[in-house]
Amino acid sequence: MFVVETPKNENADSKYFSDWLNEAHPLNKGFTVGSSLKVYFESEQTPESVSEIKNKYASLTDQDVLNKEKVKTEYQDYRIDGNSFYEDYMADLMLEFKTGNRPIDSVYRIEDKLELVSSKLIQGHWMTAREKMLTVTVDADLTQDRYDSIYNGIDSYININYT
Repeated sequence: MFVVETPKNENADSKYFSDWLNEAHPLNKGFTVGSSLKVYFESEQTPESVSEIKNKYASLTDQDVLNKEKVKTEYQDYRIDGNSFYEDYMADLMLEFKTGNRPIDSVYRIEDKLELVSSKLIQGHWMTAREKMLTVTVDADLTQDRYDSIYNGIDSYININYT
């Protein structure tokens, strides 16, 4: 077992560090924090990996937790807004169907075309939804005007809400 050991950082948040460690070094076998931080690996790590782990841990402050929590809160808002945006454009489509201005099979085809976009919006991934819109083709069901309305709505949201 190979151990990376570094002095304890009183300002480091274990959850935040664990998330970073599992993403940056997925082969780690866990860590402990006592009087020092010890990160366990089955095999020896490169000097670069050891330095990266030590430097990351030493650099953590209480602000790292606050920033992550802020991003999580933003994503909750993005999901709520994305779901609302999706419901609005689906309500418009269903209103056209219910008033006899669009056959249901046309609604289904539009739903299918926008499936990835809708999924990303509902998850709160507005920037990915905008990228997925670029792969959607316009046709008799999904007209250029409707496409532009959806794309511009997504783009406008990103410009206002992403900093």
